[in-house]
Order: sequence, then structure tokens, then C-alpha cells
Amino acid sequence: MNAIPPAEIAASNAESMKAALSAMFGDDTGVSGESDGEDSRTFTVTMGSAATQTTWGQRGVFAWGDLAAMLTSHKPGGKEGSCIVPAVFSGTSRKKEEAAQSDVAFLDSDSGMPVVDIQANVTALGVEAVISSTHSHMTTRTKAKRSHWDKFFAANPEATVADFLRIEKHYVSAVTTGAEPIESGDEDYVLIRHQPCPKFRVAVPLARPWVASDYPSQAAANAAWKE
Repeated sequence: MNAIPPAEIAASNAESMKAALSAMFGDDTGVSGESDGEDSRTFTVTMGSAATQTTWGQRGVFAWGDLAAMLTSHKPGGKEGSCIVPAVFSGTSRKKEEAAQSDVAFLDSDSGMPVVDIQANVTALGVEAVISSTHSHMTTRTKAKRSHWDKFFAANPEATVADFLRIEKHYVSAVTTGAEPIESGDEDYVLIRHQPCPKFRVAVPLARPWVASDYPSQAAANAAWKE
């Protein structure tokens, strides 16, 4: 089979984190610039004991240094466990309809971009950030919905598995090289084996908190955040 030329996709991946930051905050970023000293502000987040819990009312207030230390000192183990949500809510549900305020933005880099490239993109924007690995860091397996798999190869019959990962999952070429499907045991999903995929979370302190009550409605507030 002939591979789809990856040049444009690779170029896009190389700028993905920078583009994500720029798209979220624009030229007037609203993001805290590189700090010349200790940030005296505090940042409020929601604390959780498990992703499956139904009540999200416990808040934590941290200095930036303490929050950074917490985000970068997690222990290896199962995915289920304590977690931090970068927002507080008007009620006890973790829903965007109840999001009240965010002091910090969390962005995920799941494409396999090396941490040095993420650092370079963050530095180029002149923002302060904490970069930490996520639970699936360096995974060699990716699940894809079989319906997406079938649709992609129906439209691209000469494509390779690496093409699928680059185009549909936005993985970098270093991760997709030699990718192949393996038995998943689930008829609804395709399991793909590939090179180890670096995955990181980028926490960026906002210079100005996003506050839902500053907008005419919750829908308008959520739309402004999404922009």
C-alpha cells in the first residue's frame, strides 16, 4: 500500500501545542507571562478522589508553586485515583453548565510531541506553565472506534495504519512508524500497536480568572472559554 504523504500533518503536529494555546487565548492571551519571581496569587481547583465520583464540591486553594509541585509529583499506578479539576462549580456536578470559575487552564498533548518541543512552544508564547506526564505516557497501544477505522479506510483504501494514526489521532511520525492492528477482543474497537507515545498535560495559570458570572449567561461564558 502507498502511504499518504505526511509532510503537512507533521508540520501541523509540530505547532499543535502553540496553536492550542494561541487558539484558546489569542493575542491578548489572558495567560500569566513568564514569572520574574514568586507568584503571590492563589489558584482554586476542585479536588476529587476518583473520576467516577458523583459529587464534586471539595475545593483546594494553592499557591502556584504548591500546585506545580502537586502536578509534578504524582506516583505511578492505576489510572483511577485522586484528581484535580481546573475549575470550581456552582453546584456539586462536574458539568460545564455548572462551571463557575477557572484560574488555570489544563491542555493535553496526546500526539507524541516530545517535551522539548512543548517547552519551546510555551516559551515562544512567553507564558508560564507546568508540564507533567499523564497516566498513559509512553503507551504503545491506542484504541480506535471500528466505525472510524472503517470509514477512514473506505475513503483512503491505499492508506496505512500509520496514516490513520497521523490523520485521525494526530500522532507524530515517530510514534506511528511500524504501527499495526492487533486483536482487541472488542468488535467495536480496533487496537493499534505503535511506538511509545509521550503524553503530557500543560497547566497554564490565567492572568485573569475566567468567571461565568462576568457573562450574560452560562452559555455565553462557556462559548467565550471555548473560543
